[in-house]
Amino acid sequence: AGTLATNLILRDKVHLLMNSPGPATMFNPQSIAAERNKIPYIAGEGPLEPWQAARMSADPPWQYTWGFGFAIGKPAPKGDFRHGKKGYSVVDTWFDLLALFRDKTNEKIALFATDEADGRGWYMNFPKALESIGFDVVGEEKELGLVKVGMTDFSSLIREWKRNKCEILVGNSTAPDFATMWRQARAMGFIPKIAMIGRATLFYEDIAALGGDLPLGLGAEILWRPEYPAAQFPGIGDRTPMSLFEAWQKETGKPLNHGIGWGYFPMQVAFEAIRIAGSLEGPAISKAIGEVDIPTISGRAVFTKEEQHSRLPLTYGQWMKTDKPEKWENPIIFSKHDFIKVMAKPIFPIPR
Repeated sequence: AGTLATNLILRDKVHLLMNSPGPATMFNPQSIAAERNKIPYIAGEGPLEPWQAARMSADPPWQYTWGFGFAIGKPAPKGDFRHGKKGYSVVDTWFDLLALFRDKTNEKIALFATDEADGRGWYMNFPKALESIGFDVVGEEKELGLVKVGMTDFSSLIREWKRNKCEILVGNSTAPDFATMWRQARAMGFIPKIAMIGRATLFYEDIAALGGDLPLGLGAEILWRPEYPAAQFPGIGDRTPMSLFEAWQKETGKPLNHGIGWGYFPMQVAFEAIRIAGSLEGPAISKAIGEVDIPTISGRAVFTKEEQHSRLPLTYGQWMKTDKPEKWENPIIFSKHDFIKVMAKPIFPIPR
């Protein structure tokens, strides 16, 4: 990724880099290339905390990379319009959903995360937040459930979850690793009442690959939906969230991918920044990105100065069966935003 970014800058003479959501292992080397060449980079870094840790560990911290996405738990700083509002982090969205069913569980939580930048960043933040509100997070002190990428045998981990009678599963992992673990867990009779798995359960292709009814009730953050109201989520010209999805489906023939709204977002930011800058010079565009304040197809774009980051609204969805050609869909079942409506009732507990 770093080599490709460097080639774009030096060979193709691009004025700006951007990407939709991706893993830190991809956008970190791109950020380094952008910084070295003073080219602004709008990065869909997903979780704020792992990206911010990488940004601040550089000397000096990256000045040309501007991230967008959501926080794991870090609240928006004072002065930001999102300060004090829920629905911009995984913690407040997931925790408020958990609160609806807390008294119907034994409050014992099994953790699952892959040991790479995103998974470890989640594991270092999320469990402590759960413990702070009284949940029993099993094995957090010995990093139980933080697994190597590509691991194939999860039987000892699953037995530990069963031995501790865990009724809630939360995690963040790559899709293949979760799929292997989930098939083994179901085969061994470990069926939590609720399963909240970030990243691995976002996309239809990964869910459909699980097979049978294994996707039923699995839930995760929702990045974007075509049902967002056009008034609050405008595109360029007459483009709306729904028409963007319809164009995507017509061209690709694929089911909804929640990343397409986030793929559109950086273009709207880039065009506005170039307008503000009145220039194609990297330093001028980068400075202008920090001044952007516009509604977009993914939410209001405003980058905090300290973080160089714009939080976008999150909701929560669960995978449910349909009678459509695509067997599964992931409607919004929980929202903290008055401008984003709930689409279906939650599944609880996950059927056995």
